[in-house]
Amino acid sequence: IAGWDSMKRSVLTLGDVGPKLVDLQVSGDSLNIWNFDMTLFRTLHLPALPPNYSYLSFSYFTRDLFDTDPTTIEFLAMETFAVASRVEVIREDGTVLFTQDPGRFPNLSGAVDPTWQYVFSDGTNTYMHLDATFNSGAFLYLLPGHLPCTVCGELQEVVGMDPGHSSSTSATVFPNPADGTATVILGDLAGATAHELVLVDGSGRSIRRIRIASGTERVQITTSQVPAGTYTYYLETDRGIRPGSRFLVVR
Repeated sequence: IAGWDSMKRSVLTLGDVGPKLVDLQVSGDSLNIWNFDMTLFRTLHLPALPPNYSYLSFSYFTRDLFDTDPTTIEFLAMETFAVASRVEVIREDGTVLFTQDPGRFPNLSGAVDPTWQYVFSDGTNTYMHLDATFNSGAFLYLLPGHLPCTVCGELQEVVGMDPGHSSSTSATVFPNPADGTATVILGDLAGATAHELVLVDGSGRSIRRIRIASGTERVQITTSQVPAGTYTYYLETDRGIRPGSRFLVVR
């Protein structure tokens, strides 16, 4: 459905607007979020950096985490100069909401659990863990919002999509809103085999795990036993975590 040269992008789920593609490389002074037909969904403006600094990495693009305004997108940016680095929370209009200097994203290379993240929930509050430097010091912050899912930082990277190839590997759920049951269509998982579906409530807490038999194309979630509200899900596969989409449970 689209093609580009060398631009690195990731699949991103923004709740009720569904999966999108987000640039991971800066173009001018902004990043773009695209619909899957490559029409522009949103432009994220980047603030000017101090001399010699550059953007190294971006993470946690969300409307629900870093403030309480669901109409805007915020995200984390790690900026570096030589061995120095800092982390900022940036709103889509370029407003800087938070800076830790020095600061860096924790090193995830040794993580055993694929859902381990530096933003996490204890079921009541949501926290962010940042390192001060590469080998010393760390900070834990209480965030004003909540995680819309437990694996929001685990975005699927897409590089050099060929024309005619769809990058969408996210499952879909219907009906939405759901009353009684919701059905997840697993869809194209790009060669992965799903083992479990994990249901997550609005606070980011995993509340149910559903085993998925080999060859299953649809998974039914019973919603009559959970409170009305916003839920999401993710799939545990033999090739890692695959994010799902948000849906509502009504009464």
